[in-house]
Amino acid sequence: METIYCCIFLNGTVFNAQTIQEAASISGADYIVKRELIKETIAISNQYVRYKYSPVNFDGSNRNITIGHFQLISISVDEPASSGARRDFLIKNLNNGAQNIYSDRSWGIGFFIDTLIPLMHRLNELGSYEMYHKSFEFESLLRSNQALKDENKRLLEQLQNKNS
Repeated sequence: METIYCCIFLNGTVFNAQTIQEAASISGADYIVKRELIKETIAISNQYVRYKYSPVNFDGSNRNITIGHFQLISISVDEPASSGARRDFLIKNLNNGAQNIYSDRSWGIGFFIDTLIPLMHRLNELGSYEMYHKSFEFESLLRSNQALKDENKRLLEQLQNKNS
């Protein structure tokens, strides 16, 4: 099984190391994520590589990622999908013990800084899974409201132009 240690910096820079010792020697990395090749699936004309990602400490032991009151419990093995490799994050709210699954569809290790860490910060900011989902509803309502205001303004201008 092929294993790479991805040294991740918060600015999005990633360095790949062949061993945990090499990864530990890269100074300033914010996270080290072990990427294990699980399986290559060959379909009629496609080849899919599946990975398992696990945050680790500089000694290679498993690392808990906790931001505020939210802790990453696990990252599922990649599942090939047409829009990217699908993976799920199981995140626990340490305040009430609730565990929820969040899905991601992106390629490669970039998901860690582009999706997972911002998600955990947002959950911590809002305080719960429920508020996280309500924030999407709220943003959708704001967009709908703005669209109605724009349409109203356009119709009013048309009416004023017609009457002048």
